[in-house]
Amino acid sequence: MDFSGFIRNIQVWFSFLGYNRRARRTWNAEAQRTFSTTKLEEDLDALRVDLKSDSRRLYGAEIERLESEVKDAQDELRHLQAGLDLFRRNFRQELNEAYEELEGIKDEQHSCKRELNAAHEALNEARAEISAWHNKSARTPWLFGNAGRTLPKHSLFGQSFGDLDDLKADRSAAVASIAAASERRKQLNAAFQATVESINRIKIDRQRMFELEKTGQSASSLARRMTVVRDSSERSRQRAAELRVQQKAWEMQELKSRGIEAMEARIKEIKAAHKEYLARFDSPEELAKRKARHRASWLSEQGVGVQTTDPPED
Repeated sequence: MDFSGFIRNIQVWFSFLGYNRRARRTWNAEAQRTFSTTKLEEDLDALRVDLKSDSRRLYGAEIERLESEVKDAQDELRHLQAGLDLFRRNFRQELNEAYEELEGIKDEQHSCKRELNAAHEALNEARAEISAWHNKSARTPWLFGNAGRTLPKHSLFGQSFGDLDDLKADRSAAVASIAAASERRKQLNAAFQATVESINRIKIDRQRMFELEKTGQSASSLARRMTVVRDSSERSRQRAAELRVQQKAWEMQELKSRGIEAMEARIKEIKAAHKEYLARFDSPEELAKRKARHRASWLSEQGVGVQTTDPPED
């Protein structure tokens, strides 16, 4: 191949890139027209809507009514069970135990208060003794003080720093006791409040039981009603389940008789053919055809004849 032929092939190759993009758009547009399923899908949607409408008319409304009965029955059963639980409780015993617990908490609160008072007294005493130690160490010996004297670390009879350390330890112990007693008082107060609230809830529940009794209800009447509601609910549940099976079988039959299955299959076939047609654009055969057509057209536009000795190389 001469140099002019080499340059021409490069020009053809660059021109083919744009040509191929345009050809792909044309190919895709043709595929969309040829393999369109829009009308079929619209018809299919209409058939499905009609099927669902007929299915609900024949089965759905009754199923919904039965399932609503089941739901209402479950709500009533929860209400009945709550009332039955009230009749089964021993409110007198519950209140006695709660009041006993409350009295026990009160006793602990009194004990805690005494401990807290004792801790405060111990703290005040330790502070006073520390203050007295410092006053004595600062007073003149004429006033039985130790001012100007070097105090020992420990002493059996006279003033010493060991005494001060012991007094500070007593003060720290008193502070710790106050903190512990204060925390316990806080816990006891919380327990007291919780017990009072528990007593109030017991009384509220007891009043609810009294109100049920006033309407003529009892544990036995509630239990009987629960049996009736439970049996009725089970019958409704079973009937709804049977109707759902029948509905499903009827819909499967109608899918075929109304042509819905056939239409779904046809749409699937068309979409598969569409996909296959689009893929064929990039096949070696179609690519070769486009290159040949483009080369012939380009050479013709350039006024160059196609030479058999100069095959396409793009």
